[in-house]
Amino acid sequence: MGKYFFNERTEVIYQNPSHPKTYIQGKYEKRWLLLPMCAYKVSVPYPKDSELNIFREAVLKLLAGGAKSDEQLADMLMLNLSLVEFIVNELEERGLITKRRLITREGEQVLKYNGTDYDIKIGWVFFNYVSNCFADAFVADSELNIVSTDRRNRSWIRFYTDESTASPQVETGFIVHTDNEENYIKLTETDVLKICQKHKKRSRRLIHDETDDRENSMSLPPNIEKVCILGEKRYVYTAAYMFLPTEDLINRSRLQLCYPFGTGLSPQITEDVLKASKKAENETLSKVINGLYKQVYALTEKQSEQTKNAYHAFGNKIIKRLSENITRYPFVFDLLKKMNTGIIKFKAK
Repeated sequence: MGKYFFNERTEVIYQNPSHPKTYIQGKYEKRWLLLPMCAYKVSVPYPKDSELNIFREAVLKLLAGGAKSDEQLADMLMLNLSLVEFIVNELEERGLITKRRLITREGEQVLKYNGTDYDIKIGWVFFNYVSNCFADAFVADSELNIVSTDRRNRSWIRFYTDESTASPQVETGFIVHTDNEENYIKLTETDVLKICQKHKKRSRRLIHDETDDRENSMSLPPNIEKVCILGEKRYVYTAAYMFLPTEDLINRSRLQLCYPFGTGLSPQITEDVLKASKKAENETLSKVINGLYKQVYALTEKQSEQTKNAYHAFGNKIIKRLSENITRYPFVFDLLKKMNTGIIKFKAK
């Protein structure tokens, strides 16, 4: 499985993966995973920040079309007069119009090229072999974080998450093996644009705490020839952790995987990892996942004794409420006791 691409020399990258702090309350248990990916080096045109916002652009265009007075501009744009006066003063201070409201050469250039200027960014995009698709991530070349490794075998690798300190943190990451690791994936310029758009969308949702799935406003230049696939690629293991809350009753049963390239959750990768864990080559991974569940749900000796006492105590309450006749229906009687015992068990945590 993937012997040619992924072997004992495969590098590990760590891009500060984490889950949203608002997702769970209290403590949690986690296990690190290493996802096999192919990283492609690309150059992508990203638009520079526009000098004009929507209001400045609208006022400047109307002034270029012959409008002169603030009252006329306010009426045409249905804006407050004081706001229009403020915008006109801004345009004059920027040298885009004269005091007589005439468009300067700089103003003409801004109108002509507004939003079309761009910076070329060099970085990496990733094909995720676990999900068999491209990850919605663009990592700048200067931010690609290849970390040192300690010991390793076919199932796990010990790696360092923060080597900037005197005592770097070392973690054990369990490798997710897949059937797709030997597949050759051809990256196209269209793929790169789609990846960058999805990455921008995810970043906007994180910054603005958006929960909807609306289209983002990223306007990459339509001329696809500005995208360049630089030819360099590397096969890497990307670190991310799966976790289970131990005190949050709402999310306690939900195993999740954090986003490998920053803050967020990855529900689809979580599902794909669970599917992969059922295959023979991922026996170690399967044991790790089962061990995580067992650790979170296991009761201590004290909690076990509390549960047994609650089980019998509630049985007595049921008999007192419904009479001894309930014992003639052992299945129902036992079910009622177990239902209440489960509630007490969670409270005991």
